[in-house]
Amino acid sequence: MQAFFDSLINFLFAGWNVVLELFQLLGDGVLLGLLAWIVFWTFAVNWVKFREMLLNGGCVALLLIGLGAVLVWANIAPPAGGQHNLLGLEVSNYIGKTMYVTALYCIMFLCGSVQLSGFCAGCCQFEEDEAESHAASH
Repeated sequence: MQAFFDSLINFLFAGWNVVLELFQLLGDGVLLGLLAWIVFWTFAVNWVKFREMLLNGGCVALLLIGLGAVLVWANIAPPAGGQHNLLGLEVSNYIGKTMYVTALYCIMFLCGSVQLSGFCAGCCQFEEDEAESHAASH
């Protein structure tokens, strides 16, 4: 039994070291921004209404916003060598920024799926609109 507890403590320390190395590798600002992105899309957005908006044609607007973000970000902040080194690949500035924006969109939709699954139903209590409650009563 002692060997199990020793292994568990070693596992927890190894996990903590991975988190610390990740902070040092990415920088505190990037991880805090990513954490803010996750918290916002998980707890501040009513995904029931947002999903309805996307199904009614809002996905085109979301796609255009992403395209605009790629174009602006690539022109404002090009990488030092002109190329991004992502997962061992050297890709151009625009492809690298497209990969970053796509990753942010994937994280956004994962947060939405967590909320829609009911996993954080206790934390995500959104009020009904007056028009919806009035229409439901008639």
